[in-house]
Amino acid sequence: MHKKQICRPIRRLRNRPPRRPPQAQNLAGAPELYTDLVNLNAIPSILNLLAHDNTDIAVDVVQLLQDLTDPDVFEDNEESNEPARVLVDALVENNVLELLVQNLQRLNDFDPDEMAAVYSMLTTVENLVEVKLAVAEMVCERTKLLKWLLGKIKLIRLKVGEAFFDVGHSEPPRHCAQSLAEDGKNSPHNKRKV
Repeated sequence: MHKKQICRPIRRLRNRPPRRPPQAQNLAGAPELYTDLVNLNAIPSILNLLAHDNTDIAVDVVQLLQDLTDPDVFEDNEESNEPARVLVDALVENNVLELLVQNLQRLNDFDPDEMAAVYSMLTTVENLVEVKLAVAEMVCERTKLLKWLLGKIKLIRLKVGEAFFDVGHSEPPRHCAQSLAEDGKNSPHNKRKV
């Protein structure tokens, strides 16, 4: 009897549909709250979810980061870009670049949902660079993103007998090439590395 009394509420909680609180998505449209987000020390908690074993959770966090760093949000904000810089500084300080690149390496390039997450991660890095150009050099110095991008551009070839067959790209190389071009454009140091 005692066991049933304990298990019943747990079973009810498990059977409850998952909640998707809209607050985080609403935050992306309110950059004036970014300073509060940083002051409340929420950034480390959000970024800890990037290392979650469940890739779906990490993918959702990447989408949130892309929304938070979207340049259109900052352009709509007529105030200064200070909240954006505060957010980007906090993200970089808490190793967002390294965490994003680690996630790139664990995603399956052939899964459409995970491929969308790859684009979101690359877009997030581009957004960070747009807010603060110094991030472009940090990307090359602190991560293996450059190596990853170059690897994705190359064709995967399979030798069968005397013939070579192009197996294809693990992702469209155009987006990777654009990311490399942006890195080179934003930093002479990165241009030499490429």
